Amino acid sequence: MAEIRKLLGLMRPWTGWIILGVFLSLITALANVTLMAISGWFIAAMALAGLAGVTMNYFTPAAIIRAMAITRTVGRYAERLVTHEATLRLVAELRRWFYDRMEPLAPSGLQDLKSGDIFSRIGADITTLENFYLRVLVPSLVAVIAVPIFCVFAGYFSVALAVALIVLYVFGGILTPWLILHFGRQAAAAQVLQAAQMRSTLVEGQQALREMLVYGRDGDYRQMVEGPVGKPLFQSGPPRQAASCIPERADAGGEPCHVRGPLADHPESR
Repeated sequence: MAEIRKLLGLMRPWTGWIILGVFLSLITALANVTLMAISGWFIAAMALAGLAGVTMNYFTPAAIIRAMAITRTVGRYAERLVTHEATLRLVAELRRWFYDRMEPLAPSGLQDLKSGDIFSRIGADITTLENFYLRVLVPSLVAVIAVPIFCVFAGYFSVALAVALIVLYVFGGILTPWLILHFGRQAAAAQVLQAAQMRSTLVEGQQALREMLVYGRDGDYRQMVEGPVGKPLFQSGPPRQAASCIPERADAGGEPCHVRGPLADHPESR
């Protein structure tokens, strides 16, 4: 919850964009449900009127269907435009906020971090946070507002149907996410750590690519990343030094290259 409160605090300057995005998403959801409900009723009513041989007013439901279809299309476009604008502003603010707090630490406070790790945090990690607004905040707020409306509307026709909807919404919107959070927390944390280590290793491996090519160790590095040799690298624990073949002494006599980093664990590098 502390992380969520911090993200909400960073999003405060764009409260207007956030509220507008939630409003447009809510209008789109209501228009979509209304369109499906009126369409189903209209088809059934026309079938029954045909069987009974009576006439009915089909202009009003047809007009409502067309209006809801236009509202859904325009609302979805506007909602995507507004929410993505707010997301891009949030990501830009997160990068600025991260840099403002990282810059005073340089260089002494960052000597324990590798350049690949810092690059991963500035790039991929912050970019991942854009999903918070698009896939967490907006759908949750829309569900909190729209679900009671749907249940009250269904209860007007059938109490049993309203109860069934409430049970389904509770199971799908509360119980299922809680189960996923409970059973997937450790796996998700491990995935985030391994992805950060992978990006860090790849970035620093590219920085040491010239040395690896000169001393013919690029194949070992590729096996470390793709094959069994690299599996211990991406287990839980602090990021290790990326591969770099740095000769301690390479003279005309052909002194072997001594490797520092994960490649030092490889049998051929000793």
